[in-house]
Amino acid sequence: EEYRIDADVFWERVQKLYDSWKSARGADQLWQGVDAVVVDNGKYDEDQLYLKSTAAHNWLFGLELPETVIVFTDTMCYVLSTAKKTAIIETLMARRPDAACTSILCYVREKSDKDAANYAKLVEKIKFSLDGKTVAALIKEQPKGDHAKNWRTALEASGIVSVDLGPMLAEVLAVKDDAEQALVKRAAFFSSQLLELHVVPT
Repeated sequence: EEYRIDADVFWERVQKLYDSWKSARGADQLWQGVDAVVVDNGKYDEDQLYLKSTAAHNWLFGLELPETVIVFTDTMCYVLSTAKKTAIIETLMARRPDAACTSILCYVREKSDKDAANYAKLVEKIKFSLDGKTVAALIKEQPKGDHAKNWRTALEASGIVSVDLGPMLAEVLAVKDDAEQALVKRAAFFSSQLLELHVVPT
């Protein structure tokens, strides 16, 4: 069965991300004057289940996107991933609100040059976003795989300064919408039932 992303949820949440970024972009504010935002992810790693990159993917798309690079500029969202994943993400444009804060453009991974040309395109997009000097990225994560490693090498070589996206992302994800609150309540209920029925002695 083909996986479908909830477009309404995506556009609502990406708007929250941009609102937070644009409203607190000052050098002494939460977003520290960054000109673009990068969420990159490496190969699936069962030893690292609680990554902020994975949390961001689930929050925006409702699914994990291993070995994917997402770049948010001031007006665009660029996604570099496999053909299958980009095909799913591109469907979001059909439900894009007229007043949306961004649009989506996908690049399909290219094995012939190990994505060197794709990395160059993404770096160029960052440099043309606002002042093009600083990017917020998950610098404390250590994604596995050559794709993530090569992307980070390309970004570092570009001279663009990276600051930690972690605190900024945590701030955005901290405010729960109605759907998230309902899920939290359900999780709490089932956890309580599990403890009561199977863990806590009677």
